[in-house]
Amino acid sequence: MNRLQGEARNLWLNSLLYKRLKQLPVSFSQIEDTEAPDVLRACLENNFRPSIAGKVVVFRGRTLSELANFLKQVRAGSTVEVASPKLLADTTLRIPSRIHLKGKNAAIEASNLSEKPVFLLENAHEAAVSGFIFLRASLGIVVRNSRRIYLGHLTFREGGTAIACVESGGELTIEDVRLRSLKGPGILLQGNFDRVWLRRLDIRDTKRADNGGAGLVITDASADLNAPITTETIRRLTTEALHQTIYPYSSGPRRVLIEESVFAGNRAQGIYCEGCVGVVIRRNLILGNDKEGICLDWGSARNLVLENVVEGNGFRRRQTDEDLRRDLVLRFGRLADGSAVAKLPGISLDNAAENIIARNVVRENAGDGIKLVRSSFRNLILFNVILHNARGNNHRFVYTGVLIGSAGAEPEILKLIKTGQFKAPLDYLPSMENIVAANVIDGEHYWGILLDRDTAYNDIYDNTVHHQLKEPLASATQKFNSIMGNSWQRRKPESTLLDRLKNLF
Repeated sequence: MNRLQGEARNLWLNSLLYKRLKQLPVSFSQIEDTEAPDVLRACLENNFRPSIAGKVVVFRGRTLSELANFLKQVRAGSTVEVASPKLLADTTLRIPSRIHLKGKNAAIEASNLSEKPVFLLENAHEAAVSGFIFLRASLGIVVRNSRRIYLGHLTFREGGTAIACVESGGELTIEDVRLRSLKGPGILLQGNFDRVWLRRLDIRDTKRADNGGAGLVITDASADLNAPITTETIRRLTTEALHQTIYPYSSGPRRVLIEESVFAGNRAQGIYCEGCVGVVIRRNLILGNDKEGICLDWGSARNLVLENVVEGNGFRRRQTDEDLRRDLVLRFGRLADGSAVAKLPGISLDNAAENIIARNVVRENAGDGIKLVRSSFRNLILFNVILHNARGNNHRFVYTGVLIGSAGAEPEILKLIKTGQFKAPLDYLPSMENIVAANVIDGEHYWGILLDRDTAYNDIYDNTVHHQLKEPLASATQKFNSIMGNSWQRRKPESTLLDRLKNLF
């Protein structure tokens, strides 16, 4: 690594991504250790867990306004059990510090609370919420500037955003949460959050198609949050604020572990990481999302993606014309089945550096298995099983097992940059100094591995590539790349009819 020379070195040293890396609070040495995920989990084991050591009091009312008055009389350190099977959300309920609110599967009807959160944990400490079913909540739970918070055993149906954690906080655990048919994002983690454990989540069928509407969105986007948090605040955080410049670095979530969860059938990505640092995504099922399964985007660096199953993503079957126009791919049109011509990969990296993608099963995705879109530097793609990830091959695009890319700015963006109407908030550079090693790449990919134009100083070794439609490796670059020790056999040229006839005699 670090072999860049001449023009390539100058491009790297002057890039926004390089400048960003020098500011990050997590070093590469902290994530490259094979024990790093277990060290993080051991750290998170010390997160706050509710106990029943304190007094248990029972609330028997039927509205959140009654519950709010009840909580004013409850001593800190108590567990409040809700006896009613159903509550009406007629106001936002503020959860005090050192209170465990336990619902015993109480249903909360929240359709009349359109803009404000149902539950608010603001400037709270050692508070917990468990055992509720939220029905038609536009904004379920907001955690803001709070530490040592536990959210567990919750269900959200037919609402907007289930959980939004914003501004700052830490020692946050969200577990055993089930989300269905939300307008998304399902869960948003934004701001200076440290030590976050997300596990045993089941997030399916979110309805929003842009990147900010993924099942789980983790972002370092910043915004003016002086006003109360509402659905409009969440919309701004996941639209115009989402794609701020990658340099300088603004403080974002770190030491986040996502594990043992399912992200399936969402209209955008399963997991969208925007500017993420030090996030571990491990042992999850990422299935049938309409865009990428996992996307490390917009300056994401020093993250670990380990031991996940990423399957059947990227077909863009549910995207409207407006969705495709927003993603700048409507001009490519649609296929006979109504899906978009431009497909997406199982795992994508764009303006991403020093991430480790290892020991995943990436199979039967539409548009590439693992794709380094552009400006991807020093990522490690190791020990993955990559199978049949060209399900979206068509007359316009063909797809590969691993693509080391060099996508420039889209025509619409390039025009704005050239005319001075737009200052690029990220880099449009070829991908360099990545390692693709010891992967098994099998199945009907058009090519097993593709090096796009001007990609340089990448190391490709010890990979096994078989059953591709064309070559095991194709290259459109004249730059130096190290390719050695791989197990593959190049396809022989197709024989002529005369050659085949000679072989019969």
